[in-house]
Order: sequence, then structure tokens, then C-alpha cells
Amino acid sequence: MNKQRKFFKEQAKKLILELREDKDVSYSDLAQRLEALGSVQTRQTLTNKLNRGVYSFEFALQVLAALGVTSLRIPQLPQELQRPIIGAASSPDDDE
Repeated sequence: MNKQRKFFKEQAKKLILELREDKDVSYSDLAQRLEALGSVQTRQTLTNKLNRGVYSFEFALQVLAALGVTSLRIPQLPQELQRPIIGAASSPDDDE
């Protein structure tokens, strides 16, 4: 896995875990909230999924809705991990 993908994978995992902790929602309570949204998860299954950080975007949206999250700040790739975009249009200042 390249450094860029690893960054986003770690950020995705961290985001939901931190939101759950910030909102002081237990895994059992979150499982009950998810069930009300149509996603049946045992506390243990939910704990494992979230701690592994491997789940679908659909599941992530269900968890965010169950936590009452209405907006997110999307983490940006640090400058040192960014690669130049091949074929990107140059700005007028580039020709000077």
C-alpha cells in the first residue's frame, strides 16, 4: 500500500473512532442505534469492524447517521505526500 492510500485509510478509521468517543456513545448503544437504521450488528462485530477500520462507505454513513453527525471535515493529504498531477494545466505564471 502506498503512503497516500495508507494516510487516507488511517484517517478514515480514526475519524469514526474519535467521533464515537467524542459523542460518548458505547459500542452497545451504537449497535442499537444502527439497528434502528436497519443495520443489525452485534456489539462485538461492530467493535471489530470499527477497530479494524475496514468497512463499506455505506456502513460508514450509517454509523455517522447513528452518531448524529451532519457534517465532516475531510482530512487533506499532507503536502509531503502529494504527487504532481500529470497533464495538469499550467497556470499563466508558470510560463514566466
